[in-house]
Amino acid sequence: MLRQIAGKARRNGPGFNFQLGNLKGQASRYSVYFMADEPIDEEMRTKLIDFLRSLKYGTINE
Repeated sequence: MLRQIAGKARRNGPGFNFQLGNLKGQASRYSVYFMADEPIDEEMRTKLIDFLRSLKYGTINE
């Protein structure tokens, strides 16, 4: 069982938690997500979506 856990960790890579002002999130090999206690203003939302689109990988779920 430990070998399976180690293999999964090696394949999935590290995960990162971050905070940008009131915006919190997590990034891993397969996903990135953002959370906020208050609504995100339109300017910040646009910047985040533009940044994610610039990576040209996957889809964005709003």
